Amino acid sequence: MMRLKYFSCLFLCFVSFMSLRAQTGDFVLLVQVLKQIEKQHNVEFSYVENEVNGLKVIPPNNKLPLNEKLTNLAQQTQLTFNRINNKYISISDNKKIKIYFKGYLKDVETKQPVENATITLHPSEQVIISNSSGYFQISDHATTSITITHVNHDPLIIEDLSPQNTPIFYLKTKTTQLEEVDTQIILTRGVTKKWDSGFEIKPKQFGLLPGLTEADVFESIKQIPGVISSDETLSNLTIRGGNQDQILFQWNGMRLYQVSHFFGLLSAINPNLAHKINIVKNGSSPYYGGSVSGVVDISTLPDNKKEEKVSFGVNMINVDATFRHQFNEKTRLALSARRSITDVLNTPTYQNYYNRVFQNTVVTDLLLNGNIAYTNDLKFYFMDVSGQLAQRISPKVELFVDFLLLTNQLNLTQSRTENAIFIKKSSSLDQETTGGIVTSRIQWNPKLKSDYRLFFSQYELYSNYESLNTTQTHYQRNEIQHLGIDLKNKYTLNSNTSLDFGYQFDEIGNQNINRINSPAVNSDVKYVLRNHALIGDLKWELPEKNIKTSFGIRQNYFERWGVFITEPRFNIAWQPNARWQFEFNGEMKNQTVSKIVDRQQDFLGIEKRRWILSNNSDIPILKNRQLSAGGSYRFKGWLISNEFFIKKVIGITARSQGFQNQYENLNFTGDYFIWGSEFLIQRQWKNIIVWATYSYNNNNYTFRINNNNVQFPSNNEIMHHWATGIVYDTQKMKLTLGGKWFTGRPTTLPQSQNLQYDPNTGASNINFNAPNSSHLPNFIQINASGSYVFPFKEKQSLTLGASILNILNTKNKVNQFYRVNTNVQSIEEINTYSLERTINVFVRYTL
Repeated sequence: MMRLKYFSCLFLCFVSFMSLRAQTGDFVLLVQVLKQIEKQHNVEFSYVENEVNGLKVIPPNNKLPLNEKLTNLAQQTQLTFNRINNKYISISDNKKIKIYFKGYLKDVETKQPVENATITLHPSEQVIISNSSGYFQISDHATTSITITHVNHDPLIIEDLSPQNTPIFYLKTKTTQLEEVDTQIILTRGVTKKWDSGFEIKPKQFGLLPGLTEADVFESIKQIPGVISSDETLSNLTIRGGNQDQILFQWNGMRLYQVSHFFGLLSAINPNLAHKINIVKNGSSPYYGGSVSGVVDISTLPDNKKEEKVSFGVNMINVDATFRHQFNEKTRLALSARRSITDVLNTPTYQNYYNRVFQNTVVTDLLLNGNIAYTNDLKFYFMDVSGQLAQRISPKVELFVDFLLLTNQLNLTQSRTENAIFIKKSSSLDQETTGGIVTSRIQWNPKLKSDYRLFFSQYELYSNYESLNTTQTHYQRNEIQHLGIDLKNKYTLNSNTSLDFGYQFDEIGNQNINRINSPAVNSDVKYVLRNHALIGDLKWELPEKNIKTSFGIRQNYFERWGVFITEPRFNIAWQPNARWQFEFNGEMKNQTVSKIVDRQQDFLGIEKRRWILSNNSDIPILKNRQLSAGGSYRFKGWLISNEFFIKKVIGITARSQGFQNQYENLNFTGDYFIWGSEFLIQRQWKNIIVWATYSYNNNNYTFRINNNNVQFPSNNEIMHHWATGIVYDTQKMKLTLGGKWFTGRPTTLPQSQNLQYDPNTGASNINFNAPNSSHLPNFIQINASGSYVFPFKEKQSLTLGASILNILNTKNKVNQFYRVNTNVQSIEEINTYSLERTINVFVRYTL
């Protein structure tokens, strides 16, 4: 904890220094400074406008006397300040100072003057502004180069300042053209594909996908080829075969250890504040560390400030509100909150979610006993609150402060009457995430910019279970504390080449508590890991050959073991013509924090996975290797793409895979190897998109068991996965219909219905077939969504919408396991089924 405090204080001191530096270097127009001095000292200035207009200075300290302020301004501007009397002060050009350099700025296409362009002098960093004629002049003879920037034009750097006859500099208009490869809509409006950062989702532009009422952050990514959930939940979300805990989820640079509400059925991140979501399956930036599968990066940092101020929404699960306010040109605030109505109103939608989530858990197991009348009283709700304060400290420095709160709370009261005695027991389950982020964004000069970030997050999962049939109580707690420091710099060498370089520090603390009164158990395990990483990422383009490349490296150092791990990454995109594009990606990554299952009934059997840290022995560091190659074809609204990949992850443990067969209570290590293909075909007309995707995965474990290598299919293997949809999207109306079909996940069947007696333990066990040698039935589901916007005056609007999940009400089996019924000494088959037909409606008012 001392190291935590040390790094926190160090970073806060750095941010304070940068803020002070920015405040002392904040250039403003000289005319504004003169007006302030006139008001403060009761004086008046007289000057020739052409000699003063456009000049920028650093305002003198308000506490200085008038004469010192005038001296300060004279030194900065080379102007002469002459006090005529106590009231009037004249300003004139210093004729002794010769103009060192001057010029005119014009638009290269229209040949019109460019007014209000910013000319930065180097190395003094003094700023002057071009006038209405595009004219500027420089008197500082120490100037070696200048940088010209304008909101509507590309930057121009001039290094030859030799005297000449008032040259004209032509500025190119900023290009808004984006390559077709980067702007092609994928599946629905608001989803695009980037060559070096995977898929990008912008919730504010989001259309509709089948079964979604709005742009649910994590539900949306399940539509991306290669992103699969075998049981509908986010808890079992996989990207190319990796468990959900092997995916790096980030919110504004802070790692998320909780991603869902309703224990897997809803995203924990409110989409109304999210600005951009990136999903990367391979070739991720070296700034993404700590995961061996894909990356889901959520950003709330907006590209512009023209967004609605207030919105309210309600559906049959929750209510939400979003507030945005621009206090002035430098300060803006955004807040968003969402809370379930499940503890107040029992809607049909909530009841279906309840039935899906609490199957085969402590919540429902007692109700299956027909001999005794048990009663359940369950109260459940979820909530999330997030916000961001953005403060522009100077033209070059902007500060962001973000916070996040996520919570799921369940309280369960169970009772029964036996022999005229009323027995009542209470149990609870709480899941919470709190986090805060401070980000400083600095534009040092046109070529160099930096993002410096400090974050701290805390994840807690704790339960308290009181058995109704015995006197046993069981308390469990799983906690993660994560401190992160991220120093990221980007240097643009030229228009085709840039270099990202930086440093990251992560300190992750983990605590697991397990207490049982009978038999007495009291376990409290704490563990801390610290990692330092140096990062470099070089990107360059060959425009004449239509090639883009990115080569990065991440060098990790783990303090606890003195271990260095190197992680190279690369992306190559080649576009031989406007129709074809080919991509090649690769990466090596590692991971030291993951989830395991100790017992299937941990945490009431609902959120049974707990976070743990690697110890570099029986819980190894996870390491992956992945390569992929693909191509796409675009022509007249058609998009056809296919990508092949191979991936291997070593260091997985049996407990991390959640076995429910003969390996359930064993622990051993191994790896998984997956190869496959992801195919997309899409046709887009003006307002209609029709698409279909197919994923093939061949995913197998290799475990070292009793000195033998044992191979069998992975729990996450979904060999064939089809999805299709049709979207109709206009400014007011959105309609979508789609479905998905995939092969059932692997399962393990008993060899017979008879138990096998073990004379060594005196217990009866199930004799299983080979692990994962069978499969569940195929899964099929048809979904639909629709919405309509009613616009009002002054940008106000009312949106009504509805969604239907599982229109055909198909009873899909998503999990199956077997256990011993000790009462009758027989084998029980336990099945879990998908959501039944579920209707949800929503209303959103924006003003």
